[in-house]
Amino acid sequence: MKILQIIGNLSSGGAEKFVKDLSIEFNRIKNIKIDILLLTDEKSVYIDELRRNNINVHVIPLKKMLSPLNIIYIKNYIKEGNYDIVHSHLFPSLYWTSIAKRLTTN
Repeated sequence: MKILQIIGNLSSGGAEKFVKDLSIEFNRIKNIKIDILLLTDEKSVYIDELRRNNINVHVIPLKKMLSPLNIIYIKNYIKEGNYDIVHSHLFPSLYWTSIAKRLTTN
């Protein structure tokens, strides 16, 4: 099973720590692959720990959380990754992901 988690960044907040902890735990389960997509890497404190645990952390090249262009990038990333589950956290990634997902289904 492939799971994608989308969040604005990985700063030291509660949701960000939850994404880190959950991803590390899920990644230990056989046949589960976790990827994380960030809108920006600004103030991100958990990236190195996630990568040490073999979790793919990808940052959208725009690196601007409020850019509507993130919708297109997220849409393509989801489509190319062929994920079973896409889980988005916090504003604005919740909005961008829901719009992107609408664009991938007919």
